[in-house]
Amino acid sequence: MKIIFPESVVGKWKSVKMTVRDQEKGTKEIYQVDIGGSFQIPETSIGVMVKSFMPAFSANSERATSMSNQPTNPAILIVVQDGEKELHRGWVFGLYPDRHQFEDPRYKFVLLDYQPER
Repeated sequence: MKIIFPESVVGKWKSVKMTVRDQEKGTKEIYQVDIGGSFQIPETSIGVMVKSFMPAFSANSERATSMSNQPTNPAILIVVQDGEKELHRGWVFGLYPDRHQFEDPRYKFVLLDYQPER
């Protein structure tokens, strides 16, 4: 799928806040991550990268884009890796946390908030 970044969105968003729920341990951690940045889940070899943010996510079978710079359907593209092995690449939605979730019996990723560039 091709990702198209409209001019109105490029460089306008700085970071996101997301939760990682460990469903085995019953815990959750909140991470503030710059767009393009990453973090590692403590005591694991699993890393999560926030590849991009779309404030008004829209997609079809060929492309994903943002319809505007207004956060009407916020979504982040994440890549989850275990060491060098990619486990998942997909969108996490702020308004629909259960839609298109990373199918993992242990971890659940939820987009909580997003910060614009100042």
